[in-house]
Amino acid sequence: MKIFFCADDFGLTKSISDDILECYDKGVINSVGLLANGDAFGYAIKEYKKRPGIRLVTHLNIHEGYPISPPNKVDLLINGEGIFFHSFQSLFISYQKSSKKTREKYREQIRREYVAQIKKVLENTSAEKEAILDSHQHFHILPFIFDIILEINQEIPIAYIRLPDESFKRHKFDEISFRWIIKLLKSFFMASIIRMGKYRDKIREKGMISSDYFYGVLFTNKKGLEDITYALDTMKTLEDKTIEFMFHPGRAKPGDEYVFMNNNDEMKFYFSEDRRGEHDILIDPKLKDTVDKMI
Repeated sequence: MKIFFCADDFGLTKSISDDILECYDKGVINSVGLLANGDAFGYAIKEYKKRPGIRLVTHLNIHEGYPISPPNKVDLLINGEGIFFHSFQSLFISYQKSSKKTREKYREQIRREYVAQIKKVLENTSAEKEAILDSHQHFHILPFIFDIILEINQEIPIAYIRLPDESFKRHKFDEISFRWIIKLLKSFFMASIIRMGKYRDKIREKGMISSDYFYGVLFTNKKGLEDITYALDTMKTLEDKTIEFMFHPGRAKPGDEYVFMNNNDEMKFYFSEDRRGEHDILIDPKLKDTVDKMI
């Protein structure tokens, strides 16, 4: 059994990166999703090179922050201030409503930016020859973007792509809330796209792989120790499988506000105490002991 405990948002800020690194140094995290356009990209790369055991993932991002590409080359993806502004839903709707010519422009701009981000990560990590990919807010699951990823594989070798196809039976449903229902709908939507689009077959045909099982969307920033150990317990018999757990254990600190352009929704997300809760669980010796017994 191979388990990836992946912490997203590495390189976004120094404080978020430090929290993630602590979860590697003291806990079970063994994989990090690096933002090529993150404010602390250089710091994250420097610290990554000190820890050869970390699996480095390019965390593709066209949701927030500034692009790597020249702004005039990605104008459909940024606002008047030159900042990414689309959500998963708004990009899907905008693309669907666009003319054929505008759709082509969207695909061209997304491909340009994704290639720039992947190359930036690979060029700064000489040990990495193939890209390992996931994306901020799972944008790559949108069908037209997934097709772009498959095209990029012809230019840059891609070894692995995250497919957030989450099984409900891996969860304890002790607490139901409106926020949870929204995540349930998004999880169901993404799983439906992945299965109906035969994404697993498509990546295998291109020589790429993904995990056999995924955990992390339904209880983003709301996972307790019991939730994680319960999920692990349901996976004990999956000896020859690959499993990916997604976490967000990095919490922004005072002084990081400028990174989020005073966007209240983003600041609420990154300054959330729930992230501190995930961090503390991931360095809990009880979880590490459970994981060590499984692997």
